[in-house]
Amino acid sequence: MKQKRLLILEDDRDLLLNMVAFFEDEGFDCVGADNAEEAIKILNESQFHLAIVDIGLPKMSGEEFITAVNKINPTIKFVIHTGQNNFKLSNELRELKIKEQHVFRKPLLDFSDLTKELILLTN
Repeated sequence: MKQKRLLILEDDRDLLLNMVAFFEDEGFDCVGADNAEEAIKILNESQFHLAIVDIGLPKMSGEEFITAVNKINPTIKFVIHTGQNNFKLSNELRELKIKEQHVFRKPLLDFSDLTKELILLTN
């Protein structure tokens, strides 16, 4: 796999660091951010192919973040990683080609399915 740039937006700092380390080991070029504002700043400075986004974030929700990022970089592809059991894809997210198989529920004990989905999105 050609190395793809992956942004991980997760407000749980320990989980964020673990995810960055895991996906780097899987061959992705990863950058992590623990809030949406920081992530948008990173995206304004560099191109990314993929983003894993937590939905339940302080200040700006993950859904608001995805909508804002799509205006900055309409080619970036998103995977959602959420602890919200009642989360449902909005019509706006569906219009951005985010599908049910792109939504992963916390806690994930194994990131292998998430890794497979990221690889599928890059092909």
